[in-house]
Amino acid sequence: AIGGLIGSSIGSQLDEQERRQLAAMTRSTASTGRARHYRSKSGSISTRMSYEAGGCRTVEQEIIKNDGTRRTDSVQACRTAQGWKFG
Repeated sequence: AIGGLIGSSIGSQLDEQERRQLAAMTRSTASTGRARHYRSKSGSISTRMSYEAGGCRTVEQEIIKNDGTRRTDSVQACRTAQGWKFG
């Protein structure tokens, strides 16, 4: 279930622990609207809400590797009766 929470261009740059951390941060940012930041052994991971309309939010994801490589992606989350649905 992590796949829908992580943008495809970012996922390949992370190890399993970092993917799980990014997924948790993305869920948190979607539900609260608050930015999150995490420092991992290979760099930093950040999420922030960039857009909200009609019950949906776009969460921007960014990783910056220790070598300076930067990747960004976005994930859309929409509120449903069962909670947030990512796609």
